[in-house]
Amino acid sequence: MSSKALGRTEAELKALFAALRQIDERLAARLREEAASGGGETARLLRESRAGIGRAEQLTRTFAAQRDAIADSLPTNIALLDAEGDIVEVNSAWRAFFEANGGRHYDHFVGENYKDVCRRAVARGSRDAERALDGIDRVLGGRADHFAMHYACFSPSEERWFEMTVAPLRIDGIGGAVVSHRNVTESHLANRRARDLQERLLRLVEKASIGILVHAGFEPLLVNAELVSIFGYRSEADLMALRDVRLLFDPKDVPRLERFARDRVLGGDAPEVYTARARRRDGRAIMIENRAFTIPWGDRLAICAMVTDVTERLESEERTRQSQRLQALGQLTGGIAHDFNNLLTVILGSADVLTGELADDGELLELARMVGAAAERGADLTRRLLTFGGRQQLQPSAIDVAEHVTTMEPLLRRSLGELVEIEIGGATARWPAFVDASQLEIAVLNLCINARDAMPRGGRITIETDSTVVEPVAAGEDGLVAPGDYVVVRVRDTGTGMSPEVASRAFEPFFTTKEPGKGTGLGLSMVFGFAQQSGGRARIRSQLGAGTTVEMLLPRACDAPRPALPSDREVLATRDGNRTVMVVEDDDLVRQQAEHILSSLGYATLTARTAHEALAAIEGGRPVDLLFTDMVLPGDVGGIELAARAKRLRPDLPVLFTTGYADASEIARGLGDGEVQVLRKPYRRIDLARLVHALLEE
Repeated sequence: MSSKALGRTEAELKALFAALRQIDERLAARLREEAASGGGETARLLRESRAGIGRAEQLTRTFAAQRDAIADSLPTNIALLDAEGDIVEVNSAWRAFFEANGGRHYDHFVGENYKDVCRRAVARGSRDAERALDGIDRVLGGRADHFAMHYACFSPSEERWFEMTVAPLRIDGIGGAVVSHRNVTESHLANRRARDLQERLLRLVEKASIGILVHAGFEPLLVNAELVSIFGYRSEADLMALRDVRLLFDPKDVPRLERFARDRVLGGDAPEVYTARARRRDGRAIMIENRAFTIPWGDRLAICAMVTDVTERLESEERTRQSQRLQALGQLTGGIAHDFNNLLTVILGSADVLTGELADDGELLELARMVGAAAERGADLTRRLLTFGGRQQLQPSAIDVAEHVTTMEPLLRRSLGELVEIEIGGATARWPAFVDASQLEIAVLNLCINARDAMPRGGRITIETDSTVVEPVAAGEDGLVAPGDYVVVRVRDTGTGMSPEVASRAFEPFFTTKEPGKGTGLGLSMVFGFAQQSGGRARIRSQLGAGTTVEMLLPRACDAPRPALPSDREVLATRDGNRTVMVVEDDDLVRQQAEHILSSLGYATLTARTAHEALAAIEGGRPVDLLFTDMVLPGDVGGIELAARAKRLRPDLPVLFTTGYADASEIARGLGDGEVQVLRKPYRRIDLARLVHALLEE
């Protein structure tokens, strides 16, 4: 029942009671008059009137009981105030709440002025009571038709929140108000949890290391700072101002993105993860990886995309694949070049034999020379293939080291960056050096890169060239370099330097003080190997805090006349057949070609296809004056191990290796020490003859 209906019912009952009382009073006066005159009609009417009053009072009590039952059935605390703010009635919920919280008995509330209760709370410093008092005054004074507020009401054991409402109430024209207090703790805490969760989620989104984009119909609803950074915008507001996130992507990919978004919203088969081409604000193309799913957003469904810039990763993967392809191609070309060299060896050798045999036939002699020239061009091709495959031999020549290093300055500046100052000076080398120019460049670049890494905040690298003479005594003390003249390449930095322990191991392969992934330790070991293979050495001087100096001693290109080499006629002269050469070669054509050349030179020959066959012949006592073996042989024993085993049986046995791509240093490492002779395939008849002559005749 509404408050207005309640007021009308009570007014009607009061009016009825007043009328009945007036009738009762007139009937009582008339009864007295009739009693004096002896009449009885009035008495009957009086009895009926009083019976009606009784029924009306019963109706009033019934109505009051119903009214109280309705009020008491409500979970809300309700109090009725009169125009002055006095409490006229409270319901059972009101009584139970205040009694449970240390309040006074119900009777003490009725008749007390509610505004005075608020004033006492205001005096204790309650801002909520001040707001409630103002609201009650405005409703009772007719200045507001409603008032509501939320306030906290904490108990020792729990946190509670209430909603207070004040509504006007008028009975018989007399003003009043209904005050209610409803416990809204559960909804308040739920709302607060929701707000806290939303704030945490927003902070998480803002601080996330992955780009987050929420959009509906490609209209941006939420972006975070990482997404702004990925696309190169200044702020979230700038990115949100696009109003259509399709503008971020390559137009060629937009139809695909539209299809994925449509399928995602409609529950279709859209991929959860995909890559797409996009463009930053500055126009630079990037590749992004997108993980998309749907989320409710207000009254609609939105798409949440987790965006990652994968440009660098994809480029790195492509570089890795390219490197693997090049490595595989290098292995393939190396294998092809090896087999091709065998064929060219046969062709060159045959062309040389034909050239010698056809000296009197001009036409055929020209054809034989053409065959030889074509084979030489093929040999040049195989050298290029082997260089590509990383199996090249050193090609030393006399070079001006100072001039060569000077020409490297632009390359070094590009490679080392702006923090490093490069100074190339001290060019006092008096002689040219006998080295491989390209490997020298690689060695100098490696030294400079190591120096740069030792100067993380920048510094100076000085490159100098000089000359030095190593005397026999000094060479003996050094133990690693022969006496003689050397050109020195010196690289000095102003970096952090090394401790003696670190410096003593600096040239070891795979030794490095850098963090994992920052270096392999092969740079300095490559420099050491290059200098040693060139006939010189590398040395290092360093001190913590005082920088590092690395020197390469490279052999001087000797200008002195060399001993006269035997002429081709002497080398190709026919021997008496008292020297035996063991030829070990798995390729039948190459083996037959070598056997034919050696036989034509007057040497006796023994042939073997594998290392085991050759060892069996040597162990069996067959006379062998020279072992001529290919480095790559079938089975579990190669040419290097064959030579080592043969020398254990015959320490004085000279060995001549042939190969398509190995160099002398590799073979020397396999044998441990001593000088080795290598005949590189494809070879000519004169090349084989000269080396066999040098090993057997000189």
